Amino acid sequence: MISACNIRLSEIPAEEMVLYEHVTHACLQVFYRQILRVKRTDKGTNKSVLKELKTERTLLNLINARKLKYVGHALRNHRTSLMKTVYEGRLDGRRRKGRPPISLVTNLITACGLSLHQIVQKSQDRAGWQQKVRSSIATANTASGDADR
Repeated sequence: MISACNIRLSEIPAEEMVLYEHVTHACLQVFYRQILRVKRTDKGTNKSVLKELKTERTLLNLINARKLKYVGHALRNHRTSLMKTVYEGRLDGRRRKGRPPISLVTNLITACGLSLHQIVQKSQDRAGWQQKVRSSIATANTASGDADR
């Protein structure tokens, strides 16, 4: 029998470890599979594991919230334009072949549901931006999907 306590105990250190060590959220999925005693070679999706444990992908929502908070901070900083250049700039040269990488800007656009111009405008109002971050987290909790893939 799996209790909510087991799941909670596995989540708390895992979130801190993942955010500190820059490891992907796959680490948390491994912990969930160990709780269920599902082998790595067994076929099953991550969504089925989460559904069986009656939990959500909270780590992904936490990472997206931190990205949105930092972007708001970076875009409000008027002393230096370095952060704006990093977020809005492009690199010269050619990219490698294969699947194109998802940029931070497209990830933010899907997380917020706003255009880049609207993100820049709304981030200037600190209280309004904090409310937007909270509302985007709430909608991410209700909608299941992979916004970062």
